[in-house]
Amino acid sequence: MENGSNFPASWSYASNNPSNTNYQFDWSTEAASSGTHSLKITSSINNGPNFGYWYQTVSYANPGKTVQLSVKIKIVNVIAANPGIGASIALAGFSGSDQTQFVSSGNATPIVGTSDWSIYTVKISNIASGTDKLVVYLPLGTQTTGTVYFDEVSLKEVN
Repeated sequence: MENGSNFPASWSYASNNPSNTNYQFDWSTEAASSGTHSLKITSSINNGPNFGYWYQTVSYANPGKTVQLSVKIKIVNVIAANPGIGASIALAGFSGSDQTQFVSSGNATPIVGTSDWSIYTVKISNIASGTDKLVVYLPLGTQTTGTVYFDEVSLKEVN
């Protein structure tokens, strides 16, 4: 999270709310697990079916391997209305523009409340043939308010 001048290098943000009005995205120096910067998302209103996220696309072509995404997350007053997701991490495999695989920590226990830095991981096992890129997603999920910080993002092949 330390690379960049006015914006974190290789990262972008988006939401499925076309105007992005429900979210504030920051390359923050307020909190960091290591170094001086983290990626931050804040939502002060229940954002209904919308979610906001940071993302990064990585070229990858090694079918059959297992890839693990690890991220340190700090949350402050994250509240997810039922069936809200809270904060999460996700990883997707793509072949061209077609998504071939997807895994999210949001399918497990929601990351809610207030807590200091904790490590979260997800894995895609047996990367599909034809996969040419992976996309890392760091979202603040649906029907969720609060602030989430993401730091120490690691993407690696594992056994």
